[in-house]
Amino acid sequence: MELNRYFRKDSATYRSQGIVIFDFDDAKSEDFIEDYIIPFRQSYISDDDLDYEINNGINIRKDAIENKLPILPYLKSGEFGEILMFFLARTFICPDANITPIKWQWKEHRDAPCHLTDIMLLKCTDSTTPQSTDYVYSIEVKAGATPINPRSDKSRMNDAIEGAHKDKESRIGKMIAYLTTKYAKDRNAKMAKLVKRFDDGTTVHFDRHISAAIVVERDSMPYHIKNITADSLNQAQTDQMALFAVPLKQLKQTYERLYDITPIKG
Repeated sequence: MELNRYFRKDSATYRSQGIVIFDFDDAKSEDFIEDYIIPFRQSYISDDDLDYEINNGINIRKDAIENKLPILPYLKSGEFGEILMFFLARTFICPDANITPIKWQWKEHRDAPCHLTDIMLLKCTDSTTPQSTDYVYSIEVKAGATPINPRSDKSRMNDAIEGAHKDKESRIGKMIAYLTTKYAKDRNAKMAKLVKRFDDGTTVHFDRHISAAIVVERDSMPYHIKNITADSLNQAQTDQMALFAVPLKQLKQTYERLYDITPIKG
């Protein structure tokens, strides 16, 4: 899917706050949903796993897909934001990442939240010969589909920055161990070894990039930005975080429609 057909990177509008916007073309919403159905479904169940259930008479296609999708409204909102930001990151931020774990496939059950760092993209082409250009890129994502009252002082960016700081302090190391274990359990030795390279950043340096992102209702976007606290911005600057925002018109209707039609068309 060519996300640059639907999103434009805007580094100017909120330059003073250090926020990069991935601006969605709301006029192309229907086309985007149609293009996004298969990649979205693959984020929950791979083609191989789906074929296995169907070919062995375990489930019909619709049920096999539906059983993987969350029911709880807050998880639908949150996971839509995470998965969308995952694809945006792969397109616009880390196009050279070769370790791109689709962690939603590893959920224990449909309404279980994912563990640890929301998104982690890594680059390491050879686990036996690590390079100083290897990197880990983490993203904490917060969604906000509910419109904000103009008098409110809330901002999902404050929450995202707080979560990204936790990534920096502790969760990235835990995520490396988690990914290594998951790949090993999947009998994917190559990926497990590539991830394990990041256990050791002393022998051969690698870059760590921390970031926070929000996926919010377009009309509420100005309030999410206005309400970012000085403490949050200071924390982001101290941690050298990148900040991203993704505004979509009728965000709730968009992700609800996607969750509704994915079992049918996915």
